[in-house]
Amino acid sequence: MARYAEEYTAMVFRELASEMPVDQIRVGDLIEKGKINRKTFYYHFHGIEDLIEWIVVKGIDSLPLSGADSFNWKDKMLLLLDLMERNRAFLSAVYVSRYMPSVKRRVEDKFRRYIRVFVDNCAAVYGQRAGAPAELTERELEYITDYYLMGVMSLLGEWLGSGCQESGSDFIEIVDNLTKNTIFNVIDAFVKSRVPGSAPGSSIQ
Repeated sequence: MARYAEEYTAMVFRELASEMPVDQIRVGDLIEKGKINRKTFYYHFHGIEDLIEWIVVKGIDSLPLSGADSFNWKDKMLLLLDLMERNRAFLSAVYVSRYMPSVKRRVEDKFRRYIRVFVDNCAAVYGQRAGAPAELTERELEYITDYYLMGVMSLLGEWLGSGCQESGSDFIEIVDNLTKNTIFNVIDAFVKSRVPGSAPGSSIQ
């Protein structure tokens, strides 16, 4: 029953977002349009910002994004791009609203765990190819994770801001061209920086 109330409230909000700027929507508008009880709304959400974050994060959680590695990351990202394309109008409305910074932070928190798994998996592949574990420190792994997180968020924001101008598959190729094998070069640079007399450059491909 609780989940129905959340989803119904989200549906009403999305309808309102198609009729007026997101920044102009108030809780009272939701209550009036959807005949939602005010106490029911505040039982599930702290306010409009919380509702928007719930809608966006719920969409991400519906996707099987876990387990990304250097072999399957395109398939994982295409799932996300397809979700964004299908919800382009709503996400574009949120993108230009005052709520976008908080939504972006929530999405970053969500993506960070997926990208960390990607980095860990790529480090394992690097070790297999090199014949020895990469042995990156936790701090180094966090730096690499944040580097790719910021890159992904920036590119997704650019794509959404352009109205998803390229198709998902075309956008993936753009991302691929920008990042081809860079994860292994980055790991290689960290590994080589700790080896006396060795300089980064002969990266593992």
